[in-house]
Amino acid sequence: MRKYKRKKNRYRPNKVYPVNDMLIMMVNEELRPYNKTIDDIRDIKEWYNLYTFNTKSQEKVWRDYCNKLIRKHLYPWYIDKKHAKKEVSWVALQVGLYSEYLKHENYSNRRPSWKRLVEEES
Repeated sequence: MRKYKRKKNRYRPNKVYPVNDMLIMMVNEELRPYNKTIDDIRDIKEWYNLYTFNTKSQEKVWRDYCNKLIRKHLYPWYIDKKHAKKEVSWVALQVGLYSEYLKHENYSNRRPSWKRLVEEES
């Protein structure tokens, strides 16, 4: 009888999707809160300006989905979270929606530092 658990084999062949299909799946997931797909927005030139992430949790859900998709289906073997996170960052840069919540978090109840300095001097 074995006293230890046998380690699972890290190489499990996964179904590898073409990169274009994965991008389509990621954009469709991104547009799901708006009930849109990539076919609906194909004719709109600057569609990324019309649709935004309204909350941080929306963006986190999308990033988690993309991370899992990339980890399982980009290569025939699993990749670790760190490398998948790098890939998701590139995807977010290329086809990611603007984060509307950043506008409110960064600038609410804050004055620019140079205005504070001018007021303190006078």
